[in-house]
This record gives sequence, structure tokens and C-alpha cells, in this order.
Amino acid sequence: MTAGIVRWHVEYFRSPGPQFYRAAMIGLPLLAAGTLAWVWLRTKFLWRFELAAIAAIPVAAALLREPRATLVVTALFAACYCAGRALCERCGWSTDAPAADLVFSTAAGFALLNTALFASGLARLWYPWFFAVLLLAPLVIFRRNLGRLLATLQVIYRRWGELKDLRHPAAGILIPFAAILSVCTTVLMLAPTLSWDAMKMHLPLAQYYLQVHALEPKPGLDYSFFPQAAESIFALAWALGGQAAAQLSAPVFFALSLLALWILARDCGAEADEALAGVVLAASLPVLHWAESVPKNDAALTFFLLSSLIAAVRWRAESEFKWAQAGVLFLACAFATKDVAFLGALPLGGVFLYAAWRQPRRARAFASLAMIFVVVALIWNVRRFALTGNPIFPLAPGRSMVPGWPPDPSLSGTIVRMLRLPWDLHFHGHDFSETVLIAPLGIAFVVFWPVWLLSGRRLRSQEQLCLWFAITALLLWGWLSPLVRYAVAPLAVIALLTGVRFAQFARESPGIIRASLAAACLWVVIPAVCASMIVEINAPQLRYFAGAIGRDEYLKEGLVTYASLAWLRDHTEPSERILGLENCSDVYAPHFPRYHSVCVFRPWTSPEVENQLRTASFDWLLAPPGDQEATLAGARATRRVAKEIYRDPNFVIYRLIRAGN
Repeated sequence: MTAGIVRWHVEYFRSPGPQFYRAAMIGLPLLAAGTLAWVWLRTKFLWRFELAAIAAIPVAAALLREPRATLVVTALFAACYCAGRALCERCGWSTDAPAADLVFSTAAGFALLNTALFASGLARLWYPWFFAVLLLAPLVIFRRNLGRLLATLQVIYRRWGELKDLRHPAAGILIPFAAILSVCTTVLMLAPTLSWDAMKMHLPLAQYYLQVHALEPKPGLDYSFFPQAAESIFALAWALGGQAAAQLSAPVFFALSLLALWILARDCGAEADEALAGVVLAASLPVLHWAESVPKNDAALTFFLLSSLIAAVRWRAESEFKWAQAGVLFLACAFATKDVAFLGALPLGGVFLYAAWRQPRRARAFASLAMIFVVVALIWNVRRFALTGNPIFPLAPGRSMVPGWPPDPSLSGTIVRMLRLPWDLHFHGHDFSETVLIAPLGIAFVVFWPVWLLSGRRLRSQEQLCLWFAITALLLWGWLSPLVRYAVAPLAVIALLTGVRFAQFARESPGIIRASLAAACLWVVIPAVCASMIVEINAPQLRYFAGAIGRDEYLKEGLVTYASLAWLRDHTEPSERILGLENCSDVYAPHFPRYHSVCVFRPWTSPEVENQLRTASFDWLLAPPGDQEATLAGARATRRVAKEIYRDPNFVIYRLIRAGN
């Protein structure tokens, strides 16, 4: 069933050149053999250093390549920890586990930061000096927590070396792949992004906020009316550390999400090797690894949803209402990041409302949850209502944001689509992906589902809660949206629990079954790592990372839209306006309002070009060469002549001149 998928991932390496295919054909068998050798070598003492080595890859590379950006992002997360630790102590969200302390404190600190950024953005205070004060204040006021942060990191490293269960082969076989995935994220986060969403929306919004020094919708971009917590953080990081700092923020949220998954597994009763296997299996899901590594808001959303789920699990175990309050705070942060937090809100919200119902003073309990949610999350809806009269703009009841979805909105069509969803996701996965991948989930669930039956482990109440969250969120996703990256949080939870059962079954099985499980694990993880390489790494990127080429040369080689934008940047005046058709790499274009882009992903007609030219007084027009006839006709309809000035294989630049001049 999965042989074709595995073969596709290997054959794809023919695309960049025969040398890459030869390297894959030699490297992948060596990787498999080296992995089996590592399982044997690590059992003595090397397993103690695996966490430090994997974490050191991105940290050391970031310090060497982007020292200023790395220090800014480090200060950002340290400041959030310090402030969040103070809030956790005040609210009683304390725990003896250092990893949980790190997650809860950081999540609480970002809740405070998001609210402060919202208020200061409306007050038009977004200047570098203000952001510097915003970071330095908690580091100074709560400086004792800075020492606690360092102590927490030391304790995590020390306790890792005491978890002897990590020596088991089920965890060891995944470690080399975890290191490779860490390298993929490192290379992706340190090179200027090529992600369409990041270039068109997320990072250009951070640039625009710094231009106007405020949280203000960008003209012509409806996306800027959505919750902007992640983009606000990007703006802060960009103001102090440039684009590199903004890009580094998302992978740190990714790392925190993996730590949250570890805590979930341990809270569900998993042994250390089981938890590690689950975390690596989740991190290897191609769509999750890609979505969490690029500079978008998916990583922050996943972190807050998982933090909220941890709080729900803690409430289930301890029946203390304070954990419901913490969970609502983190869920509110998820809503302040992205509207699709709704997918996790139904199962989690039900848990927290039930927790309030069980309190002796119900009205007070419900009021406390409502106040937390309103202050952190609904302020974004109030902003949207004040600006547009619609609290969910640009959404509307009954309106899909994805053209043509759902393909059959009838009840029977919905039922059939939901029943087919597991098969379609795995074997027709390109329809749900935004990349070239045909299997954005990999094949882990196809191969490993039997371990749920074979492990012999009964579901604990905490695991039941996690499955309730994951299954409910996935069903809502399948009903509302075809983009699978919107469901990475529930998918990560299912992968986590599947990996836990895989490791438990391997531990309890005789030698021949353990050998077959090792082969199955390699069969699953090798194409998953190949998928991450395919969508995250390219040849110019490796040369840039090695210092062989500079930023401009890398972007010209890796991004077909960049050369024309660089020409416009160097040959146009600040007062001139530019219309870009099908070139939406706005983050590398002349700054707004000089450059305005429109992408429809289809050939343009002359009336459409004319309508776009009439929206403003443009001096330059950038368009694909295949639309030349429509471009010239559209310019003539506005009584202007389009004179070709620049051409490359992908775009043509025209100077717009008034007819008769």
C-alpha cells in the first residue's frame, strides 16, 4: 500500500539533478545501516548527550550565522518566561516538573506580551525603543526568575541523563532522524524565507506595522483584519533584530510545542523512551515539520493549543480549578493567534466549562473563565467590529475562505467526504497540501495503526481526554477546511500517542518482532525525512548556509520572483507606485505603499488588468511574460502606454507613460 509513496519520495530527488538522486540512493541505505549501528552504540553512555547534541545544532548555527537575531529572540523568550513565571506563582500554576514549569511559564508570559502588544499597537507606540523597554522590563523586574530559567534548563539536562529508559532501542532508532530534522529546520530558519504566505502576508505585515508604528490594517490586505498576535511578535523581533529575528521566532515555538508533547506523554503515564518515540514521530510528520518551521503563525497556534490541552489533562488528574483557568488563558492566546483555534476550542472548551460547573460557586467560576477569555482573545474581535462592523471580518457566516470548498456541501456529500477522509489524506494527500508532497502526513498512521490493538495497554483517563481533543478537532477540520496544516495540533497528539504505543509494544515483544518493528520504523521515517528535505531544503540554500553565496545571490537562485523585485528596488524612485501581477513576494519588494501585488494564479485578461491599474496612479507595471497581450491592452484602456524596460524568464517590467507624452 505504501510502496508507491516511498518510491515517489526517493524518485523526487531526480528533479534537482542526477547528483542528488545518486546521493539519495547511496545515502539512504547508509542512513538505515548507521541508524541500526547507533542503536547499539548509544546504550552505554552516548544516549545521555543526544538531547544536548540535537538542541545544539540550531542554537550553534544561529549564533554563528545570525548572532544579533539569536540574542534578540533569546531575550524575547527569556522575558516571557520571567513575567510568566511571576503570573504562574500568583495563580498557583506551579509544578515540580522543570519541563512543565518552562512550558507553563513561557505560555503565560506570551499571554501577557500579546495583551501588552495589542494595547501598545493601538496606542501607536511600536518603535524600537518601546520594544526594547518591553523586553528589558520583565528581565529587570523579575530578574530572580532569570536565574530560575537557567536552573530549569540545567535540571532538564541533568534529569535527561538519569532517564535510563531512554536506552531502549525503540527510542534510539529515531534519534538519527531527529538530528536530521533538526538540521532541516536550522537551514530553513536561517535562510531568507521562500514561503508564499510568509512573503505575502506574515512578514510584510510586520514590516508595515513598523512603518506606521501601530497595529493598523494594511490597505488592500484583508488578512490584516485577522488576529495578529504572531505578526505582532514578528514586528517586535524585526524591529530589534531584523528579518532573521522574525524568522527565528516560529522555530522556537516549534521547539516549545515538542516540549509540550513530551509533557503530555508523561502526564498520560508514558515511560521516557515511549514519550521520546512519540515526540519524534510527531515531529517527523512532514506537514507538521514544515508548517512549524516556516515564519508563519502555525507554530504559535500549535504551542498554545497543546499548552491548553496539558492544563486540561492536569485538571482531569487533580480536579483543581486553577488548571481550567490556565487552560482558558492558553486557549485565548490561540484565538489571538489564529481563528482556526476554533477547531480545538470545542473539545477543550467543553472540558473547562464542565470544570467550572463542578465548582461550588459556579457563577464565580464561569465569570473568571469569561473574563480571561474576553481580555486576551475577544479584544481582537472587538477590534474587527470597530473597524468593519463585523466581529469576524473578513469571514462571514456560511462563507468559505477556500474557493470551491466543500466540493459537495450537501449532507450526503459531507458524510461521504468524512468517511473517505482518512484514505484521501494519505493516498491523495496532495489535495490537502500546499506543497508538492503527495503524502503530507507521511505513512506513519498507515503502518503503525495496529499497535493500538497489539500493545495491550488500556486507555488512561488522561489519554481518553487527549483522544477526545484530537478526534473532535480533526472531525471539525474535515468538515470546514481542506488545508491539512490547520490540523497539525490534533495530528501531533495522535502521532504522539501512536509513538508511545509503538515503543511499548516494541519493549514487550520478543526479538523477531522487535526486528520487524525496527524495519517498519525505518520504512516510515526515511520517507518522512525525505519529505522534509524536499519542501525545506534546496541547493542554493545549502550554499548560502555554508557562506558560499550572499543573500541577494541566494534569493536570485532560489526565488523566481526576486530578480524583478531587486531591479525595481534599485531603479525606481521612492515616490513612484508599482503594480505587481502574480509577484507576491512582498517582503522583498519596495516597501508599501510603493509596491502593490495581486495574485490570482491564472492568466490575466485585459479588463482585469485595466481594473487593477485604475485602483491607483501607478508608474510601473510588473507582469508575467505570458500575459503580455492582456497587459498592453489593459494599459491602453487607461490611456497609458506600457513601455518594456526589463525582462527575465519569469517577469516583464513596463514603464507606464501617459498617451501623447
